[in-house]
Amino acid sequence: MSDTTKEKISRAATGRKHSDESKQKMSNAKKGMIPWIAGRKHTEESLKKMSESHKGNTAHLGHHHSKEAKKKMSEGHKGKIISDVTRMKMSESRKRECLSDETLRKRSEGLRRAWKRRKESGVEIKAWNKGKKGVYSEETLRKMSESKKGENAPWFGKHISEETRKKMSEAHKGKKYTKRSKVK
Repeated sequence: MSDTTKEKISRAATGRKHSDESKQKMSNAKKGMIPWIAGRKHTEESLKKMSESHKGNTAHLGHHHSKEAKKKMSEGHKGKIISDVTRMKMSESRKRECLSDETLRKRSEGLRRAWKRRKESGVEIKAWNKGKKGVYSEETLRKMSESKKGENAPWFGKHISEETRKKMSEAHKGKKYTKRSKVK
C-alpha cells in the first residue's frame, strides 16, 4: 500500500465513531486472546532502544490537569484497596530513595509556603484523623505505645541542661493552652 493510499484512508476515517454495537463486536472478538508479549520479556537491547526513542519526548511537557480532571481522578481512587504486597513494594521504593540536601531543602520550603497560603486563606487546617474514632485498632495502638517506651523513647538517655530548661520555660510563658493540650 502506497503512502498516498494510506493517507486517503486515514483522512476518510478521521472523526469516524464506531457504534456501540460494533464496539461490542470488536470487544467480543478480542476476548480470550492471549497478548503477544504474554510470558516474554523485552531484551536489554530493546529496552534501551525504547528508552532512547522516548528521550526528548515533550508531548505532555508543561501540561497541567484541570481542577475538574483532578477531582475526577481523586474520586476514582477513593476507596481503592491496595494489597499488602503493593503497600510493601511502595514502602521499599521510598526507603531506597536517597534525596540530596538541596531536594530536601526545596521540599521543606515548598511545604512551608503551602501551609502559609492555607493559613492566610482562612482554610481550617486539621489533622486527617481529627474527629475520627477507631482509626487505629487496639492492637495497633498498643504496638505504637510499646515502640515509644524504654530505650526507644525519643528522650531516652538525653538530659536537658538547666539553661535549656529555662529557655524552654521562657518560650512557653504567656501561651494559652486548651484543656486538652495542657501537660498533666
